Amino acid sequence: MFIKKCLLFLFFDILVTEVLASLIIVEKGVIPLERNSVAIQLYIDIENNNLAGVCRYHTRLKKCLLDSCKENCEVPIDASETISKIRNRNRKTLIYVFPTLFLHDLIGSCDIELAYRCPDKNEELEINIPFDTRVNGKSSFLLEKYVGSDKKYVCETIDQNSLNECLPVDCDVKYCGARPIYDADFKRCIAAATCVGIMENDLPQTVYEPDLNICTDYSPLTNQHIYAISSGLGTVTQSPKSDDVVVKLKSNCSTISQNVFLLRDLLNGKFCPCDDGARIDFGDDCINAVFSIVLCILSVCAVILSIVCCINSTVWVHRQWMDGKVKEVMLKVKSKFKRSEKYKEFRRTREIRNALLKEVVVTDIPLQLRESVLNMCDNMNENIGKKRRYRRSDIGSQISLQTGENAPLKYPEAENSD
Repeated sequence: MFIKKCLLFLFFDILVTEVLASLIIVEKGVIPLERNSVAIQLYIDIENNNLAGVCRYHTRLKKCLLDSCKENCEVPIDASETISKIRNRNRKTLIYVFPTLFLHDLIGSCDIELAYRCPDKNEELEINIPFDTRVNGKSSFLLEKYVGSDKKYVCETIDQNSLNECLPVDCDVKYCGARPIYDADFKRCIAAATCVGIMENDLPQTVYEPDLNICTDYSPLTNQHIYAISSGLGTVTQSPKSDDVVVKLKSNCSTISQNVFLLRDLLNGKFCPCDDGARIDFGDDCINAVFSIVLCILSVCAVILSIVCCINSTVWVHRQWMDGKVKEVMLKVKSKFKRSEKYKEFRRTREIRNALLKEVVVTDIPLQLRESVLNMCDNMNENIGKKRRYRRSDIGSQISLQTGENAPLKYPEAENSD
């Protein structure tokens, strides 16, 4: 009797399940990755076991979470809904796309919403599909086409590229902006610090330092600092002292008017600090502005003077040309640079005098030295002709007035003595 009741219960349960059956999830997972792809594709296989007829459904990818070291990171997804229908005893494969430019070395899951309406049953399902695209993980079969013949590396953390010699990954791309900073100490991607200022203050006081990924409280910037930055005349540089803001002016002025405006703003006190902590260095730029103004004025005057001289010269040459006096002017110019007849006569006289002097000197010296003296004179004339200096000390190196054993030279008596 008991066995009959059990069999009857099982038969009734199967009958009810068969009648009330609806959409069921047959299979879910990740489609194998391909190289140069821009997304991870997920799939769900559904089957309509409802005997009553056609079921309508709509589905969408709700969200995806990247989970590494139990730190969830939600990736924003803007996915549209899919609305369709499925007949009884039919099976369909639904494809969902998780957009990302970094496909490998990801661990996480995606939540999918699936709502269906059958003739005798309505239901809303939330399906979770986990994925693991680590190159050296258990699901490495998904990356056979993606990796290909590339060399694989075993890295310390998941944020080191196992296909590029374990170098740091592009955290901003991998985590879609949620963890843009790579921490070299922990070798992990971390989130950027959230800097929140005081709403009551007119100007921001909290400053984000990207090198250290921290928020630092500084004295608020003054209106003078903002004026310097917005006008393009200054840049803010961090001071080594704490709570100190240094604004060093860097002039970008190139014209007289710009330098005049800069000096006017300096005189009006628009660059003066309003608090004790701030400091502005504008001494060098003030001197440079004055120097630039003077230099520009001199340059303009030089250009104007050059233009006036060119115009006057052109007008004068044109007038001389029209009057036919160009040849006369050219002759006058040549005569200014031409050597005069007096100079030629003086040169001719000097040559004659030197020749006579040479003859007299040669006849008065001993016969033994006449040939060397003649050579020396010719040498001197050649050097003088080449406009070279002839020193008195050079004479002693060309002629010796001593003969024999350090005996003085005796001059012979003149042939025609009186």
